[in-house]
Amino acid sequence: DGTAFPIYCRRKGAMDAPEEIVLDQNRLSQKYSYFDVTQCKLSPCHSMVAYTADTTGEELYTGFVRDIIRNKQLCEIKSVVSIEWG
Repeated sequence: DGTAFPIYCRRKGAMDAPEEIVLDQNRLSQKYSYFDVTQCKLSPCHSMVAYTADTTGEELYTGFVRDIIRNKQLCEIKSVVSIEWG
């Protein structure tokens, strides 16, 4: 389909439920010359996703949290090693 990166999707509740995009790396990568997602984790309430990405190619990772329901980035944290929901 011409996309370079994975698109993470889910079907909430049942396999015949509508597909919902959790993380579209192709859309997120558009403003960077390099983009590599290394971790991607859903929140315990399943309404947010946290992920880490290298946006420079230097193996320096930034942590991001997105609200899946509102399709909005909530925060960006520079120089992270890993992510985990508490």
